Amino acid sequence: MVVEKQTMSVEDAMVSTMIEKVESTPVAENLLVTSFRKSYLYGEWSKVRKVIDIHEFLMDILNLTGGITREQLVKLTNIPRTTLFDTLKRLIDDGKVTTMFLHDGKYRGRPKTVFLV
Repeated sequence: MVVEKQTMSVEDAMVSTMIEKVESTPVAENLLVTSFRKSYLYGEWSKVRKVIDIHEFLMDILNLTGGITREQLVKLTNIPRTTLFDTLKRLIDDGKVTTMFLHDGKYRGRPKTVFLV
């Protein structure tokens, strides 16, 4: 039995070490979103049509939705919660994003935070 030695391309090595592959979502297909520590690949590496900074990516989502909660952002982007929270905090501190609190009256406790442009 002959075993062929498989070599990994530079692109494949980069994807496996620095880039986390996440499921494609309605807002991201064949897109590479970069943050401070990691990049998030939506789709196939060979089909990436755009590389975008996470700040710009979130601003695009906020512009499209008109306002979105943290929970909805996590579900929509498949990006870890803490990464999204840190990025949103920076956008709020820069004055690019504002927040609005919604309390539906059904539940006691902390109201939902909606992020707006």
